[in-house]
Amino acid sequence: GGGEAAARMSHGQGSARTMAINHKEADLEKEQAELDAKKQRLVLEKQQGEQDKMINYIQEEIGFEDGKPVAATIVFRSLLHWRSFEAERTNIFDRVIQAMSRAIEQHTEDNRRLAYWLSNTTYLLFLLNKTLKTSQAASSQVGQRRRATVSLFDRWRAGGNIFANRGGSGGSAP
Repeated sequence: GGGEAAARMSHGQGSARTMAINHKEADLEKEQAELDAKKQRLVLEKQQGEQDKMINYIQEEIGFEDGKPVAATIVFRSLLHWRSFEAERTNIFDRVIQAMSRAIEQHTEDNRRLAYWLSNTTYLLFLLNKTLKTSQAASSQVGQRRRATVSLFDRWRAGGNIFANRGGSGGSAP
């Protein structure tokens, strides 16, 4: 009699409570997913802003420190910081090459500026090559990382060839 009715009523309340808890959990999971997506978007926006600043900064002639080109050092350290060598394809590396290429094209008649950019591209190539050799030696166990570094190095080398093939023809110097 009365005990069964109370048990059914209690079970009904338990089911409603369980449903409410499940609904709240689903809402919390949805909110967490939205927060995670927002966090990811903010991280990407921050990184994009940092990359934009770096690109704008290196386009200026910022000189040398201890005989080493500062722009190449900044680019290299930034690429390391952003772990660009670990990615198969990196937009920032392509942007750096384009920025350096534009700077070279704008000053094809100015030997001092061409020498500045030649020293930066050469030093950056040296740093990348040094990292590639170190990475190849260390990655005999980790083939995927080596392939990503080789891919990045190959893109740099291809960009370097673009620099060499752009004599002064076709570009308009201000």
